[in-house]
Amino acid sequence: MKKILITGVSGFVGYRFYELLSEKNDFELYGFFNKTKVNLKNTFSIDIKKRSEVIKFLKEISPDIIVHTAALTSTTYCEKNPEEAWLTNTLATKYFTEYAKNNSSYLLFISTDLVFDGEKGWYVEEDKTNPINVYGETKKEAEDLIFQISPRFSILRSSLIYGKSWCENRGADEKIINYLVEGKKIKLFMDEFRTFLFIEDLVKIMAYFCEKEIEGLFHVGGPEKMSRYEFGKRVAEKFNLDLSLIEPASIKGYNSKPKRVPDGSLSTKKLKSVIPFSFTKLDDALSTYERN
Repeated sequence: MKKILITGVSGFVGYRFYELLSEKNDFELYGFFNKTKVNLKNTFSIDIKKRSEVIKFLKEISPDIIVHTAALTSTTYCEKNPEEAWLTNTLATKYFTEYAKNNSSYLLFISTDLVFDGEKGWYVEEDKTNPINVYGETKKEAEDLIFQISPRFSILRSSLIYGKSWCENRGADEKIINYLVEGKKIKLFMDEFRTFLFIEDLVKIMAYFCEKEIEGLFHVGGPEKMSRYEFGKRVAEKFNLDLSLIEPASIKGYNSKPKRVPDGSLSTKKLKSVIPFSFTKLDDALSTYERN
């Protein structure tokens, strides 16, 4: 039975991916988390910014597959803390990539649509990257390192992810729901577009990639392009929440950091050429789970 190590196992993607693989029972699972402890078997707290800790645990586990989901994903936090963002998102990726190369491990790296500037939309894998915020820059640099170092890898560039998380505050929809349930107003951009991705779709694709050890760069986005404002309204309508609390906003004249990406929509044509998969539409996804 092959060993899989999941970094960021306390995060939105890492935790749900661990759950899915534990249901399949096809792999021996291990996980790294930072500060947020999780009640999952064979999971360990480490600081991935420290090479000595990373290498020590990797040698002890000796994984056949490394699934690297750990990252600082808050664009605002990354903008305010660029050095920490680079150490966590870029340099730590180098440590895992070098280990994968030296030990013939397969590396699956989760990247982002924010490696693009958003001026084009419906991006394909061959499009030139041009990140406009610190988070996007750190992920692009991590991608570049993987291309330079690792002979056996796959990079999945993900759109903004929604769905049910173990702590109920990680999904793009959950953040909106939590505001509305508490009676708080929230501003959402009408002119910032993404191909919002259902978490269940992403982790199933990740599992398929690990089973087949598919290599290359692939985009993973949902089947519908919509603005943050439209997304928020549809989520609120589905759960009968107060639509009047959602205020439309525009990125035009928005001077605060981080810079906003107008259209980060991703084309999944290449992905669909290697995996027989039908992405879930928003309304269908929201119908699959209950909210308290």
